[in-house]
Amino acid sequence: MTGLLVAVLVVAFGLLVALVVHSARRGVLSSGALVALALVCATALLAMVLTDWLSPSLRGFWDEHGVVSATLSTLLLAGAGFLAFEARENLEQTRATESLATAAFGGLVDHMLDVDLALAMLRRSDRPASMQTDGRPLRWLREQRDDLVSSCRRDPRLTTDSGWEPSSPGRWREALLDQAIRRVMAAMRDWAPLLTQTRDGIGVLVRLGHLRNHLLVAQQAVQTQHWVQAYDEVQFVRAECQVLALGLELGSGTGLDHLRLGVLKTPSLDLEDHAGQEMAQLRSYATQDRRYRRMGARVATGAATHARKCRLAQPSPTREAEPQDR
Repeated sequence: MTGLLVAVLVVAFGLLVALVVHSARRGVLSSGALVALALVCATALLAMVLTDWLSPSLRGFWDEHGVVSATLSTLLLAGAGFLAFEARENLEQTRATESLATAAFGGLVDHMLDVDLALAMLRRSDRPASMQTDGRPLRWLREQRDDLVSSCRRDPRLTTDSGWEPSSPGRWREALLDQAIRRVMAAMRDWAPLLTQTRDGIGVLVRLGHLRNHLLVAQQAVQTQHWVQAYDEVQFVRAECQVLALGLELGSGTGLDHLRLGVLKTPSLDLEDHAGQEMAQLRSYATQDRRYRRMGARVATGAATHARKCRLAQPSPTREAEPQDR
């Protein structure tokens, strides 16, 4: 009776090993889980060997049930070896996937810089002289971006914030916002295949989708001449762009002292209340935590931001009704 019970348990254990192997091949189990299961199999096999050596009673049991003991030892040995191999393969695949996502992070920084610069130009009273409405979105800005951000005087993000002039014609503002929206959508389209491979990358896509929604609200507010609402939406998007640019630049593996031209370490003065907390957190990870690359990406993909909290906590008394799809 005891032998029959042990045989049933060995068969059940074999089915369990087969289920674990199937899950491992499908990629359901993480590298940590695979390593843990491999250690369990190796420990069980070692215990079986030691009991055959140290325990006379168990030695007799294994001698009487040679088929069961051989099957069990084979399952444990095969399970430990296979799971260890799968754990290594899974870890290498994860590293390769993270490398692809890192490349996407670096590519998205240029998109965030372009959108931030374009929205900063909305504070001008007249249309930028080099602005073009045909061709790819913000291509005219990309051609002069390095020249703009290389000088504090020419960088539109660093000029004194004087708000908007509602009396000035706003048609060019609508066109500029439309190009900013298309630039964000291009970022989502171009880098989605790489970003969707990791959880942090999916978070970046979600945040880009939020940026697009806020830009659409700002564009509609400009069309209806609701200038206060449009200004608030644009300031929110600019804060998000500056946080994302810094976070993604750090997430791509760049050190804090080697940021590309145009990436701000601290937010522009008019956005200190919106983006100061997140950017300070990013700088803290970059200078104190060796894992700042991963943490930088995670902070940059956060669902809620300090800017949104401030805006909900202190609504402007002159702001028009907020859209319902917030």
